[in-house]
Amino acid sequence: MRRGNVVKYNIQIKERGVPMKDMSAQKQVCSIGTGGESAEALRERSWEYGLPPYLQHDLDAYKEGLAEGSSLLDCLWGELYGSINIAEINDGAITHEHANYLRQKFLWVNEVPDFTNCKRVPGRAYNGANGKKIAIEYQGEQYMLKFPPSGQGKRTELSYTNSCISEHIASTIFNMVGIPAQETILGTYDVGGKTKIVCACKDFTADGSKLFDFCSIKNTVIDSEHGGTGTELEDILDTIEKQQYVNPVEVLQHFWNVFVVDALLGNFDRHNGNWGFLYHDDTQTATLAPIYDCGSCLLPQADAQVMRAVLSNQDELNARIYRFPTSAIKQNDRKINYYDFLMTAGNKDCNAAVMRMMPRFHLDEMQAFIREVPFLDELQRQFYQTYLSARMERLMIPVHRRIMEQQQHLSPRLHM
Repeated sequence: MRRGNVVKYNIQIKERGVPMKDMSAQKQVCSIGTGGESAEALRERSWEYGLPPYLQHDLDAYKEGLAEGSSLLDCLWGELYGSINIAEINDGAITHEHANYLRQKFLWVNEVPDFTNCKRVPGRAYNGANGKKIAIEYQGEQYMLKFPPSGQGKRTELSYTNSCISEHIASTIFNMVGIPAQETILGTYDVGGKTKIVCACKDFTADGSKLFDFCSIKNTVIDSEHGGTGTELEDILDTIEKQQYVNPVEVLQHFWNVFVVDALLGNFDRHNGNWGFLYHDDTQTATLAPIYDCGSCLLPQADAQVMRAVLSNQDELNARIYRFPTSAIKQNDRKINYYDFLMTAGNKDCNAAVMRMMPRFHLDEMQAFIREVPFLDELQRQFYQTYLSARMERLMIPVHRRIMEQQQHLSPRLHM
């Protein structure tokens, strides 16, 4: 918020909430005996007691931690999560239905949809290298269901990456700051006896619109010597000016707006294949497509070890702000470093986008949203909130100040 020459940034972080249901809101276990017990109470007694010893221990410890507000709740959550999986998958000691009861009641923040039995949509397929995708129908709407890519062969302790979490958080933040993005829902899907966290992305082409990604648009500029996949900044800007689908002024503003938000979110993969236009056959017109494919934001490869390092070591945090991640867009054949590029304040259109977007970056609202994201344990929740806050404070705010100083320096000259 700006008043005169004073700029006040809204960067306060509200105290994190506990990422599980408040035990006080849950019904207490009835005393032993069946007289007058409801079906819910009977199931609670039969499914929360008499468990394998390791699972019973971890469930009781987690309940106690919730009741006492334990500072080790993230650890207790992880122990319970692992024990449920062992009891169901490894030992076969509890059924899948029993396991999901425990997951839904104690692990997930809100009720989340299980997409396993959703109707598959025939004749729909999606490309892209980042994980498997299928078309489903959910509540009468068509969605693309994205599965997390495997972490095998990558330098991470994760069996699957956090890209679905990143997809949901980043897409929602784009919508929060006024840039239309795909609607997303986090849920679960059972594959080979394992429950995976998936991201359902509402299909914005279900109305018959055709998606032309920017790679395809670049190929329509026949006097260009560069192919559609090239991400050299000068070439992208040249294509924006010469393409004949959407008003170039509108596209240019959109491009830089997205670049600025990607800088905030640390997106390392906004290439020409994951933004573009929607073509509408009925009106023979094109519009900007909603933002999609945001799974490369917010360090999706970060496992628990990396998250703890970032939270406890300023050097680790700073390396992921000032050095990494870089943009997929290149300048002079080198990927753009967000901090270096923005701090030079050398591109007037980019500077204008920073000035447009910064008043929309309400960090407290973003933090409040992250507190409600399902499936996150306390470590993950703290990591995402801290990382987003640090990129705002150490990257975006200094850039904003630099541009304002530049404008104030130039302003007297304009009136001479």
